[in-house]
Amino acid sequence: MEQKTNIDRRLFSRYVAKKIKHISSTHIESIISILFDEMTQDLEKGITITIGNFGKFILETLGPRKHLNINSGEFTISPGNKILRFCLTKKLRLFLIKNLDIAKTYGDAYNE
Repeated sequence: MEQKTNIDRRLFSRYVAKKIKHISSTHIESIISILFDEMTQDLEKGITITIGNFGKFILETLGPRKHLNINSGEFTISPGNKILRFCLTKKLRLFLIKNLDIAKTYGDAYNE
């Protein structure tokens, strides 16, 4: 069975709500939505978002690429794309590689 590596906002907010018992998951989901919206606006402005002891988000613009159009048989140039990259801090990355078991952490909620 292939393990998922992504979780959505709702699952993430439920996980946080379990850890912080006195705040509802819907309130946490609202906070996460606001946070992601603010981060998106900053990334679109070209600002790198760094979260201490966690990592950084970078929005990079890739240059145009040559590719073969299989219908016409000609090479064309596609426009550049934007790509969001996230880099974990080295310490956190090594810790996760050593200790993370996603199925054990999320249980049945992970497979929904």
